[in-house]
Amino acid sequence: MQSRVWQTNCISCCSRISLKNGEHTSITVLYKKLMHLLQVKRTPAFILTRSLAVNKWGRLFSQSNVSELLTATPSELLKPRFDYRKLVPEIPRMLENALRRNAPFPPVTPEVLLDIYNKYTDTTRTVNSRRHEQRSLGLKIHHATNDLEKTKLREEAKQLSLELGEAKQDLDRLEEQLLSYFFMLPNDTHPSTPHRMPITLSTHGPPPIQGTPSRDHLSICRAFDLLDFESGSLVTGSSWYYLLNEATLLETALTQYALSLAVDDGFTPVVTPDVVRADIATRCGFVPRESRGATSQMYHITNQEPHSPHPELVLAGTAEIPLAGMFVDKIHPSNQLPKKVVGIGHAFRSEAGASAQSRGLYRVHQFTKVELFAVTTQDQSQDIMESMKNLQKKILEGLGLSYR
Repeated sequence: MQSRVWQTNCISCCSRISLKNGEHTSITVLYKKLMHLLQVKRTPAFILTRSLAVNKWGRLFSQSNVSELLTATPSELLKPRFDYRKLVPEIPRMLENALRRNAPFPPVTPEVLLDIYNKYTDTTRTVNSRRHEQRSLGLKIHHATNDLEKTKLREEAKQLSLELGEAKQDLDRLEEQLLSYFFMLPNDTHPSTPHRMPITLSTHGPPPIQGTPSRDHLSICRAFDLLDFESGSLVTGSSWYYLLNEATLLETALTQYALSLAVDDGFTPVVTPDVVRADIATRCGFVPRESRGATSQMYHITNQEPHSPHPELVLAGTAEIPLAGMFVDKIHPSNQLPKKVVGIGHAFRSEAGASAQSRGLYRVHQFTKVELFAVTTQDQSQDIMESMKNLQKKILEGLGLSYR
């Protein structure tokens, strides 16, 4: 009778368990054996992998069933990769773009980056070559006819393994250098963007009413009891606030209004999580420009457990970050694009660079945000941007506001 074999890979142990067709208690037996392994070895979690086709009993013990029985470790994202072959020749232009945008950029010259890239490609070839030699040696050892020959080949394999390990360490180090440098480079600027002073293309809506110090938003909110900064400061800290009365209703109405127009325009509504992995925020290019670094603009959630296996978490600085996370580690066929989503979430900013002039609702630490987001092909990108701009104009015109 053909056996169906499952293999469990535990953190500190490996075991093979065979399930034979017709054993009605196989699932129970497997579960008990797995639980025994976990208790004996004190392993916090395990990975269950199929090595052969699974019969009807095996399907009952699929990966989703296992996750209901045992606590799984947090899933790890694949390491981000840049198309260095395409980007390296563009380094001088990219550094010039970063300079124009007043963005931080790698403290290295294009020549140094090129040298690191060349070492990276050479080391990659070395690693691939050593792996090929390893496979060839493995076949030779398998087909060796006497012990003396096998011993000699195994010594060669041991030395080759050391060389491969050193090459992989060098490759990891070079890749980390390239990643850290290229992560600092901002996105390309659109060719139509002016390099110096902004240009007004058009104005819309009624002429704006001239503002006066006695009629700023703080004075209006205090007169009509719409804001409570004092309680916010007491409960949380400076620049935190309570919305009261009609201000609460106004925010809810504005959110619903913008959401309804976006849905009518073909966007899928999404309520995003306010907490994301720090790694996801970095991959989205959320690199603050304050001198104190990334922590100056992001709220980090501190884990009290030492050596916790859980990933570092931060409060989302914009709904764009969790919206982008919806599409990570997935394949999106071009014929199914664009995918348009509109997210409702809270944005959290530490606003370390805020000045004393940032009064009232300017540069606060938390606010509600409706975010338009789309995944497109490169050819669709410009048209989607135009459609988003037109939707924003429609939202503002519907409210009778002045804008430019």
